[in-house]
Amino acid sequence: MNFYAIQSGRILLGLYFLLPGLMKFVQWDVHVALMEKHGMVLVPILLALAGVIQICASLMILANRFITPAALIFGSDGGGDQYYPS
Repeated sequence: MNFYAIQSGRILLGLYFLLPGLMKFVQWDVHVALMEKHGMVLVPILLALAGVIQICASLMILANRFITPAALIFGSDGGGDQYYPS
């Protein structure tokens, strides 16, 4: 029972970060506008980098490989997408 709970949690956590990572590319214009609204520089480069890192780290979690580095990446990311009200 404990094994299945851990595996289910790992899969859900991987999907939790994979889907927003993919959406960074699917809804590119929305994310660029949001980043520019907050005064960020080098928006296309940073957005692409964030998307690739988020997708790769979530795939590492889903594959059950390099879990600790992936968790550290997400821990330094601030927990994924954060939208701040204007």
